[in-house]
Formats: sequence, C-alpha cells, structure tokens
Amino acid sequence: MGFAFIAPFCLFFGIFLLGPFLYSFWLSLRATDIYADWYNRIGSMTYVGLGNYVELLHDAEFWWSLLMTLYYAALTIPTSIALALTLAVCLSSPMTRFKGLFRTGFFLPQVLDLLVIGIIWMLLFNTPNGAIDRIVRALLGGLSAEWRTALVMIAAIVLAGGLAYLINQWARSRFLYEERFATELAPLIVWIALTVIIAAPAVFLSVGFDRLVVQRYF
Repeated sequence: MGFAFIAPFCLFFGIFLLGPFLYSFWLSLRATDIYADWYNRIGSMTYVGLGNYVELLHDAEFWWSLLMTLYYAALTIPTSIALALTLAVCLSSPMTRFKGLFRTGFFLPQVLDLLVIGIIWMLLFNTPNGAIDRIVRALLGGLSAEWRTALVMIAAIVLAGGLAYLINQWARSRFLYEERFATELAPLIVWIALTVIIAAPAVFLSVGFDRLVVQRYF
C-alpha cells in the first residue's frame, strides 16, 4: 500500500527530474559542432569524457557567473528568511488586523510556478514598455541619478520604520511588561535598531550592485 501511494510521485520524479538530469549528464560527456548532421545530432556526437568540464574550469565567464550566483544567493537567502520570519511574527500578533487577507496574499505566490512569476515580473519591468518601468520613468524620469537614489533611500527608511513599528507594537504586547521601559526606552531602541539593520544594508547593497554590475555590464 505504501509503494502504491508513492508511485505517482516516483513516476513524475523519474520522468521530469531524474530522467532529464541523467540525460543532461550523458550529453555533457559528448561534443558536437556546427558541421554535424542536423538530422542525426545525437548520433553525430563524439565522446569526450570530462573534456567539457575541464574546458569549463578554464573559462573566465563560468567563474564570473558562479560568483554572481553566489552573490545573488548571499543577498536573497538571508534577506528572505529574515523577512519571512518577521512577517510570520507580525501576522501571529493579535494586534494585526485582516490577518487572513495578508496570509492569503503572502501564500498565493507559493502556488504559482517560479517561471511564471519570473516572466510576469520581466514583462512588468521590461524597458521601455513595461508597466512599472513606464510609471517609474514618468515619475522620476526628469530627475538625476542622485535624486532617484535619494528617493529610494528615503523609501527604504520609511518602509523599515513601518516594519519596526509593527515589531515594536508586538514586542510591547508580548515581552515588555515593565510599563516605563515598554513605553519610553524600548520603542526608541527597536525603531533605531531595526531601521538601521533593514534599511542601511538594503540601500548599500542595491546602490553598490547597480553601480558595479548593472551599469557596468548591462
């Protein structure tokens, strides 16, 4: 009975994940060129063993793409975990209104395929016809890069301050029972700390990434 229940998953896993993975590895051990027979691409391949991997290790673009992947992971993984934990704490607070609506909004993207979400956002940010890109250029197109950066920093600080306020309200209702500390010192500490922790690294990383990667290579 147990094997019968896991059979559908094993079937889909073998067809759509394990099968393509093994086939890709088999292809990586072979090489072809533009003069190969287009009607028999598989049969015209030559076996090269690990030659493709050796060539890859000497390719500067491979190491650059690997570095960018690690850089992307270092930015997104800690940030997503911290924001997810913060949102979960806020949505568990009895002071938060419309919790069902917010939970639905946060969970809804999880049921959509990541590729579909990526395509949607790519279309929204597409230059020059994307909706978000047109709105941003209409609002900030006449400003210099310095002014646009300053507005982004102000927006980041405002958002961080709002998030700090929610966490502060939750902390006062759950942990801080001493009235004077909860009403005078704790809000100041929490607001300043969370605003700096959230806003400063976000602005620094976004501006640095834009200057070092986006403007230089794109």
